[in-house]
Amino acid sequence: MTEPASPRVFSRILVALDSTQASRSALESAALLAEALQYELVGLFVEDSDLVALASLPFSREVRRSGAIRDIDPTVLQRDVEAHASAARHALRQAAVRRNLRWSFRSVRGDVDAVITAAAAEVDIVCVSRRGAGRYRRAPMGSPARVALDRQAPVLVAGQLTDRIEKPVAVIIDQAESGQASVRLAGRIAAKAKTGLIVLEFLPLEADIAEVRARIESELPGGVTARYVLLSREDPCGLLDGLRRDDYSLVLYGVRADQPSPAWLDYVADAGDCPLLLVPETG
Repeated sequence: MTEPASPRVFSRILVALDSTQASRSALESAALLAEALQYELVGLFVEDSDLVALASLPFSREVRRSGAIRDIDPTVLQRDVEAHASAARHALRQAAVRRNLRWSFRSVRGDVDAVITAAAAEVDIVCVSRRGAGRYRRAPMGSPARVALDRQAPVLVAGQLTDRIEKPVAVIIDQAESGQASVRLAGRIAAKAKTGLIVLEFLPLEADIAEVRARIESELPGGVTARYVLLSREDPCGLLDGLRRDDYSLVLYGVRADQPSPAWLDYVADAGDCPLLLVPETG
């Protein structure tokens, strides 16, 4: 008999940083989750090697907003990149110090997706912006989010968060025999953040609700009590409405490598500003 895979021990959250608002939102989401779980916050700034190589070509030109065209100076470009990296490090440090977190920062030159994907193998949760997450059902095999999930690392899709996790944490259960890892992690986050846990039951009609709930209760840490909300699988609007109303601080969902993600997951990821934590399920 094959022994079940040992559960991962989570300790670090990786967030890729740049100068965009989407990156700042990802940093805040990652920092808030790191605070709730007391994980190390790991920042990564990638100097795009393709952009640097392009700037060194003699025919490279820059079109400014005014319409003026000028040569790209590689030295000036490198100074700009270094300034952005310094600003990213400063933002990471501020976010970590504000929450009394351990933190580390790296600036690496290379292909953006390849560097983030390689770094994802060295951490336990990867935070991506909504802009960079893509559609999970159709994410390319080499994308950082897809690779992280394949390696059994949860992926946090950033949203807009307040200064702390105060609203309940929610976990979506859509199959009677799945969701153990996402339930365990949701319970752990709720316990650490001292907030409520809501189980959104998005189950098929033939599911044994009592059996599903008994299994969920067996996965929760001591002191955590779940509240159950039974939703119609035929109509995901009830699920989406709760996300749009910002009823939750964070929503977790378990994904399996051997099964396609449901079509409605794309809409969940886009509904409201609530962060979505995708958790790999095994077994």
